[in-house]
Amino acid sequence: MKQKHILKWLGIALGVYLLYGVLTAILVPLPQKEAAGELWSQYEARLSTDASQERVRSIEDTDSALLWRLQLIESAEREVIFSTFDLRADGSGQDLMAALYGAAQRGVRVRIIVDGLNGFLHLQNSGVLRALAAEENVEVRFYDPIDLLRPWKLNYRLHDKYLIADGSKYILGGRNSNDLFLGSYQENQNIDRDVLVVSDGGEGSSVSQLLTYFESVWSQPENKTITGKTSSQTDALQERYAALCAVHGKELAAVDWEVETAAVTHVSLLSGSPRAEAKAPELWDALVRLMAQGDDILLQTPYIICNDKMYNDLEALAETRQLRVLTNAVENGANPSGCSDYLREKQNILSRGVDVYEVVCGQSLHTKTILIGNDLSVVGSFNADMRSAYLDTELMLVIESEEVNAALREESGKYMGQSRLALHDEPYPYILPLNFGLEANGGTVRLYFHGADTGTKYDLIARNPNASFEMDRGHELILDDEHGNCTMTYESVIGQGRITVVPDSGKEHALRVLMAQYRAPDFPFSTAVIPRTTVLCLTVEHMTGKRRVKKHG
Repeated sequence: MKQKHILKWLGIALGVYLLYGVLTAILVPLPQKEAAGELWSQYEARLSTDASQERVRSIEDTDSALLWRLQLIESAEREVIFSTFDLRADGSGQDLMAALYGAAQRGVRVRIIVDGLNGFLHLQNSGVLRALAAEENVEVRFYDPIDLLRPWKLNYRLHDKYLIADGSKYILGGRNSNDLFLGSYQENQNIDRDVLVVSDGGEGSSVSQLLTYFESVWSQPENKTITGKTSSQTDALQERYAALCAVHGKELAAVDWEVETAAVTHVSLLSGSPRAEAKAPELWDALVRLMAQGDDILLQTPYIICNDKMYNDLEALAETRQLRVLTNAVENGANPSGCSDYLREKQNILSRGVDVYEVVCGQSLHTKTILIGNDLSVVGSFNADMRSAYLDTELMLVIESEEVNAALREESGKYMGQSRLALHDEPYPYILPLNFGLEANGGTVRLYFHGADTGTKYDLIARNPNASFEMDRGHELILDDEHGNCTMTYESVIGQGRITVVPDSGKEHALRVLMAQYRAPDFPFSTAVIPRTTVLCLTVEHMTGKRRVKKHG
């Protein structure tokens, strides 16, 4: 009887605590602060000063992402700083920790900070991390670890991802430090992006800004120092480091940093508050102001989870410029919460004039990039969601360079070609077959279409002139009787562009392009039909092609 009484009160206490945890986790961060524009003012001030000479390259694939991190660690002579949201003791995570162990062994100071929630979930009992932390030159801290007395603190996470070597070179972007993002230890990996920056480390450099930011994060009072423990994992780290040097020795020993990077006009860091607390959306405010500087914006984000203010900001941008968002289709995303919110809010987003492209390539998009005009590129950890705006620590790097912008637009175009255009036309998308005439001139590709003067397509184009297209041919069934399966040959092209109505003065030329496509360049036709015909031109912005051919022999 006494035991039942105790269990009853324990159950009540647990229920009260859970209610307390849920309510505080929701209510404490609920009042959303307003930005004062302080971060934007800091950014503008930096533009007026002479910046240090810095060089940049993007890192797109997972193998390169791991190798460049190993190269950076191996190049260090004085200090390595490593900050990440999600580090795990899997294949790539152990590679990183082994490389950091090797650096510490040769006298390099190593400081590592990991988000406290992910640290608790994935590293709390990791012998590998404890063995690394036991090294004399290594310090490991968890940012804002779990606090049972203050459950609302779970909301405030360290979302930064960067690695600094000797205060002169760093990698920064959206990648976490595990097999989903680095190396080739697993088949299914996320699409993501980092940038490598090589700097002279001067006072006005982006690396000096990053170092200042790191020190503010490192010194937060809530952080927990992880104690080390020498064990068999120490020998395992040493052996793994030796194996890395044996496999990648040549690559790790000889890096011409200048050859591997491109000169840029300016690089500047945009950083949110380092505190584990509810934040004013200063970083979002700065990004919106930055996007307003260009007339052509491509925003890449895994999720779109916004409040009314953020949606209104996007709408205001879309009113006066082209704003395209590249994000995951619901079935393509890796975040169930983000996907469900996007599904619920999709029509709301589209109704605000934003052009949305949904990635459907089978790999989840994790890239956080904003391309503005032809010279500004912004790369980092910020998602287009309320967590990044109001709760988490975030970093975005602003790069002024036409060369970098063009390279990132080309890379993004690969995924635009594996996406679909979401049209604001409820309840179903509108698709129609059309004959077309192809014209390529000076690197510009145009597709001409014609039809009657009225129709649904003209109403939709008037509302949103962006369109996707698909063409295919050469279909043939290929049977493999030996293995009991089959496939198809094909040739296909998919792409996106912007549609305009061809004026009367250009109709005859466009129609002759059409006739040349299907008949002959000089095929005669009655010009009497021209006034009764509407001609459209789709100027191609992105295009990709695939071909599967039958193997012979």
